[in-house]
Amino acid sequence: MGRSELRIGLTLCAHARMRILLPLLLSVLGVAHVSAQQTIYEESRVPYKRELIGGVLIHGDGWGLQFYHAKYNTARERRLLGLELVGMKHPKEIKSFNPYYEDSRGYFYGKANSFMILRPTYGQKLQITDKIRRSGVEVNFIWGVGPSLGLLKPVYLQIGKPDRIPYANIVTERYDPAVHDVQNIYGRATWFNGLDEMKLYPGGFGRIAFSFEYSGQVTGLKGIEVGATMDAYPKVVPIMAELEGVVNKRFFFEFYLASIRKEVYLMNDTAVAEGPERVKKPDWLRVKLPRRELPESAGGCERAQAAPFAKAAIARTWASAGVQVRPPS
Repeated sequence: MGRSELRIGLTLCAHARMRILLPLLLSVLGVAHVSAQQTIYEESRVPYKRELIGGVLIHGDGWGLQFYHAKYNTARERRLLGLELVGMKHPKEIKSFNPYYEDSRGYFYGKANSFMILRPTYGQKLQITDKIRRSGVEVNFIWGVGPSLGLLKPVYLQIGKPDRIPYANIVTERYDPAVHDVQNIYGRATWFNGLDEMKLYPGGFGRIAFSFEYSGQVTGLKGIEVGATMDAYPKVVPIMAELEGVVNKRFFFEFYLASIRKEVYLMNDTAVAEGPERVKKPDWLRVKLPRRELPESAGGCERAQAAPFAKAAIARTWASAGVQVRPPS
């Protein structure tokens, strides 16, 4: 065999190998591209009926707890019923200590009452953007209104007797700015003193917020909530004794940040199982090429004859996915 014939044979074999490898390479790249674009919409999704949402919030003058039940009205709209319990401090509260006794408890000089707010809430949660991908973020707009039930509890302090240092004994008394001052206040008494003297201050409440839910799991979904609240009362809430420069107020406007956790339930009221959402791949992505049995002694040129079978399989695969391809030659 001459050199020219050998070159022609090698060229034909190389061409035959390219006829096999090129379609396979294009098929793999196409499958990888489709997989990369896959979103959570391609998975097996089920309709949800309700959500249970709980969280801890902080605001400019305290912190609190929230619990909400959400019922799906539509795919993007949920009705909210909830309850919040928050503490509210006065901006003039400054913690003080008795400088003569190291074991004394800190107290807030001039604070006459502790103020907590119970908020039964009705509202809506409106979806702005869904989670396009598992690593994405769902954004919702939230509004809520309801009664604001202010609970005012008197402050009790430990008072030293007699009114000079060192004290002979310590007694617990309700704070009275006309009688108690830094000379005879030993420290703060337990918070449970005065519970039987608690008074109700009824008012109104409203809030708007945005929630950002970022977890890739169906259950135990985590997120944050950022918003603003307004509590309004018909009369002034006396948190502080009105000493020089101290003014109490009727309106409490606050920005808040909450860390939330959500559980979702299916239409049959069963909780979604723990674990990540599973993506169901379309059947046409599972490519199986027909195999043609060849003897082990077959050379490269003989194996190249199997190229039309591989190309035909790839063409059928893409055609089932709705992609127009040229038939193999």
